[in-house]
Amino acid sequence: MTSSYFGEIVAFAGKIKLTARPSIPSVEVFVKECRKLPQEFDIMGTRGVYHKKKVLELVQKFVVWRQERQPGVRASSRHTTGMTVRVGITICKWLFQSVHDTNAASVFDYVLPLMPELFKFTEVPDNDELAQRANLLLVRMCGVTPPRSLVNPILDAIFDAIQTSPSWRVRLKALPLVQVFYFRQVPLIGEHKMIEILEADAWTTKSWNVITLKDRFVRLAKNSHIPPRQDPGYTAAIRRRHAAILGICALVDSYPYTVEKWMPDLLANILAEHTYDPIPISTAVRNCASNFKKTHQDTWHEDCKRFNEDQMVALSTLLTGSSYYDQRLGTQDSGFKTLISASNE
Repeated sequence: MTSSYFGEIVAFAGKIKLTARPSIPSVEVFVKECRKLPQEFDIMGTRGVYHKKKVLELVQKFVVWRQERQPGVRASSRHTTGMTVRVGITICKWLFQSVHDTNAASVFDYVLPLMPELFKFTEVPDNDELAQRANLLLVRMCGVTPPRSLVNPILDAIFDAIQTSPSWRVRLKALPLVQVFYFRQVPLIGEHKMIEILEADAWTTKSWNVITLKDRFVRLAKNSHIPPRQDPGYTAAIRRRHAAILGICALVDSYPYTVEKWMPDLLANILAEHTYDPIPISTAVRNCASNFKKTHQDTWHEDCKRFNEDQMVALSTLLTGSSYYDQRLGTQDSGFKTLISASNE
């Protein structure tokens, strides 16, 4: 409760400093200044500067407090009631309240230096309140439009957590933040003003990214040799190939109702080769094949024209060829088998 009150006090103190400063004589002058001044210039006076110095000091103190933790049983008790948790809850309460306020844009000047700590808070094992508050704050933060100059630094901070965090839980929680934050801030990231240019640029970027990712995943799948099960590197090899197959499946699933130019080769010559790989690789392949069958069954009379004869044979094996797959799907496959057979003829 005390942390909640302190959080409200800090948020209220920030509001007190938000006073109007009408220093521009007219709207025309204001618009002209907005066009000329750099992005970093806070012409509206909405940036968070009042608590900036204290926030930067807290970032340094969190490092010290974390190093002072005692090992063993004392660590749990100290961490649960210590400064890290108490101050962390207060900060999360303050920033969460500010994110939902009229001056929400000012929060990002405080959130940005605290993001490494916020990600660490999300995996605190012995204080659910701090973990939940930090996770909720990061999610809600992505729904607010920040100052334009802070969009890229915030994305960099999220990517840094994904790339450098030793905790898989942190990486797993950070990935959805990229999706939400990036697509909400796309208009601020682009430099072009014309909608047609933005759309063309988005399509070009999308196509380029798909081809680049496809080549990367295919190369990883081909270079990942799986040794015998008794080999010490067996688990690591399975993990590498599974990662490549998951990437390929994600590309196929990203176009649920079309067959792109690169898709027939990916399905017939790459995924089909791994139908009988060890679990979980084979499971990922079968799930991808099942999704492809469901989403293309109604339009298969047109989609099948993108596959040549050899690819159709491989695709038939991938979709309906294994006995396990037939047993699981039963008579539901008969219609799709007929379509494949008819297209081959």
